[in-house]
Amino acid sequence: MIGYELPLEALKEWLRRGGKPNRLIALARQLPRSQGPLIAALETLT
Repeated sequence: MIGYELPLEALKEWLRRGGKPNRLIALARQLPRSQGPLIAALETLT
């Protein structure tokens, strides 16, 4: 099982490389169960 740390580190790296949070949120809207955790993670990191 993957821990919570691995996805957070991947998200940090993606943001560091110029990833846009709005683009990621738009993609998450297509997967409704992912939107809440994604927004929480972004709020934690930004």
